[in-house]
Amino acid sequence: MLQQKLVQLSSSLELFINQPWVCNDLWNQVMPEILFLVEILRKYSEYLVTTTASMSKLHHSNESARNSENSSTIYQIPACKCDSLHENYIQLNDAILEKQVYRYIDIQPYLPINIMKRY
Repeated sequence: MLQQKLVQLSSSLELFINQPWVCNDLWNQVMPEILFLVEILRKYSEYLVTTTASMSKLHHSNESARNSENSSTIYQIPACKCDSLHENYIQLNDAILEKQVYRYIDIQPYLPINIMKRY
C-alpha cells in the first residue's frame, strides 16, 4: 500500500512539474530539488518492493532467517573466578572450555541425578 502511494505521489509530482506555468523563473530554482525528490521516491518504492518480496519469502520459508552457525557471535564471559566455581559446575565448565568452536553439548551428564538438587 505504501509503495503504491509513493508511486502515485512521484507521478503526481512529475505531472505537476510539466505544467506550463511551472516554467516561471521562481519555479526554476526549486525544479532540480523536486526532480531529486521524485527520484528518491522511486528508489524508495523499488526498495520497498524488493524488501517486501524478501520478507515474504522468509516468512513463508520453513528455514530460520537466522542461523546460529553463521549469524551469531558468541563471547565467553566468565561469570566468576574459576577457583570459586561450585564443584557441580567444574566438569561442565571444563567441557565447555575445551570446545574451540561452538557445538552442541548435552548437559544431562553434568546435572545432579536427584531432580530436586538441579534447581
